[in-house]
Amino acid sequence: MSEPDHKLPESTRRLVAFLLETPPSPGRESLLVAARANLYNDFLSDHPVPIRLLVEHARFYVGGDTGEAIAQAAMSGAFDATHAESQAWAASPEGRRALAQLGTPHHRR
Repeated sequence: MSEPDHKLPESTRRLVAFLLETPPSPGRESLLVAARANLYNDFLSDHPVPIRLLVEHARFYVGGDTGEAIAQAAMSGAFDATHAESQAWAASPEGRRALAQLGTPHHRR
């Protein structure tokens, strides 16, 4: 993992580390670029279902056994946001707005 990768959220770092362990390919490189831009992050992605998008991208752009391994890891929760990431999002202005729209109070522990 590169130095800038250490600044990524934990769930994204896990995904990047997993991808770096797979055989190099143009598809893998596309997923790495997208992952480092937080496209597959539960709270930072603009996509409504980022893990589902990762599964689709892995199967389409990487394909074969490697693409399926990435997809299966994603579906098993290997790259889901951590509790700390969810708490940070809930405390953020965006998270507070979203929770207020849902009528859900944010309780700090």
